Amino acid sequence: MVNRGKPSLDCRPCKKRKLRCDLQRDVCGQCARAGIKCFGRRDPNELVILDQTVSTKRKVQASHQLRDSEAATRHPICPSESISNQPSATTCTPIPRPVLPGLESRARTAFFSHYVLGFSRSHGALAALYQATATDSPLFAAVDAAALLFLAKQCQAPGYPTQPVSSSNPASDLTRLATASYMVATRRLGNALRIESPHSKVGKARNLTFDYETLQAVLLLDLYEKLAVAGLQRPAASAEEDSKHSWMCHIRGALSLLRASDLCHQLASPVKRRLAARLAMTLVVSCGAAGVHVPYELEELRAGLAPYFTTPTVNETTSDAIHSTTTTTTTMRLDPKFSVTGVVVGVVNLTADVGQGNLSPGKACSRAQSLDQQFVEMEQSLPPSWQCERVSTVSGYPMIYGGYYDVYADHFVTQVRNVIRSMRLLLCKLEMEHCDTAALSLYHNGYIRIAIESLCDDIVASVPQFAWTIARSENGIPFGPLQSLQCFTLLTPLYLAGQLTTRSELREWIIATMEYMAYSGGLHMAKTVASILRSAPETSYWQVYSVLGSYAFAA
Repeated sequence: MVNRGKPSLDCRPCKKRKLRCDLQRDVCGQCARAGIKCFGRRDPNELVILDQTVSTKRKVQASHQLRDSEAATRHPICPSESISNQPSATTCTPIPRPVLPGLESRARTAFFSHYVLGFSRSHGALAALYQATATDSPLFAAVDAAALLFLAKQCQAPGYPTQPVSSSNPASDLTRLATASYMVATRRLGNALRIESPHSKVGKARNLTFDYETLQAVLLLDLYEKLAVAGLQRPAASAEEDSKHSWMCHIRGALSLLRASDLCHQLASPVKRRLAARLAMTLVVSCGAAGVHVPYELEELRAGLAPYFTTPTVNETTSDAIHSTTTTTTTMRLDPKFSVTGVVVGVVNLTADVGQGNLSPGKACSRAQSLDQQFVEMEQSLPPSWQCERVSTVSGYPMIYGGYYDVYADHFVTQVRNVIRSMRLLLCKLEMEHCDTAALSLYHNGYIRIAIESLCDDIVASVPQFAWTIARSENGIPFGPLQSLQCFTLLTPLYLAGQLTTRSELREWIIATMEYMAYSGGLHMAKTVASILRSAPETSYWQVYSVLGSYAFAA
């Protein structure tokens, strides 16, 4: 404050009573006559207020000159003026800052560009259905719920992998909005299902297109549930109990809706097939994480889908060299992922039977060996586009184990191949834990152990293609949105390989690689898996799969 007057030396009681003080040092006369306590004469040094008017003016003028010079540097000439008639810098209007869209819009952009259209292959029907849906539909709110939670898990602005959405705990804001959208979606879904009840005349009169939207909304709500538990480390007992209820509620509802709409027998539409295939895959994985049997309705659903996932393959063989006759045969080949899912159903059911004590050790071992043989034959019959190219490197690169790595067509093929290896590792583990003496002697002879180590090497060799900056031009540090999703699919296979290998150097390499993904790449969930592998390696595969959000980040 600038004060140019003379400060008063009156004591405080006199100033308060608005009387003239005689300025006695101990007690003034006014206070003595009134019989009140006097604070005495105040120290003049405490009342000095410096006159800073001149220096304040100089500071304001200097700040104005600095601001004008910066404006002149940014805008030396106003667009509306000619070069010969330059206005002063203070008349130039600065460029306004862009207005950022809301969190919901940014979340939808990230969800569709990075996940639905850029990474996943199982949400092919979502874009068309969402474009045609109404803003008050269950699908619209379900997309917002899944998109907001997806962005909360990424905790990044769309297109800027290292820039947070906001400075004040962005994940909590996104999670709060996602929860609100989830509640809106469930309320709208309940109303829609009451309208579309099979016993309702209104529901029979409505167009079946809305049934597709409702089924897609249920699948997105299930995706929300899987995303919600991603990164949450819970005790094994509570995780098992929760998975049997919350993990299956939306899937069972989707299966009931599918049964009520009779979509199992009406799969001519591509939209129907995509939704049904997504439901089949989701159902298998959810049952595996919950430790329960796959419902029998899945076999009916897969039987209806099989003709649409079969492609003819022409093979030419020469039978007579003299007459040069050529025999052409045509075989029908199932889609590799569709075939793999069918065998995974057997692994899930076997695991549930063993966990419930419904099988003797001999039968469990026999079923495990049969399923393993099916996976071996399936890998041998994969098309050439599903095979990898092995790249040898010089030693010394910390991201390479064993001096080589494998390159696949894309992350989708890599994920399916690692699913086969993970299921085979689970079957080998089951044989070691539940087989009889004959099988154990086979294990001691090294057959199962050789298979385990070979599968672990194949899983490890699939990592550098997506995590090593030299392997691909699109790889970087920190990871971009798509690279983060690609590396995310490697965490569960890496955990299983680190759990079952007997080579300590391989286990340490896996832990170091996941820590590299966490600290250098920004994939924070990798740190969670690395800590589980280091401190609690007895944690089951399906529990780690649940901690990572199950198929939420799967292609």
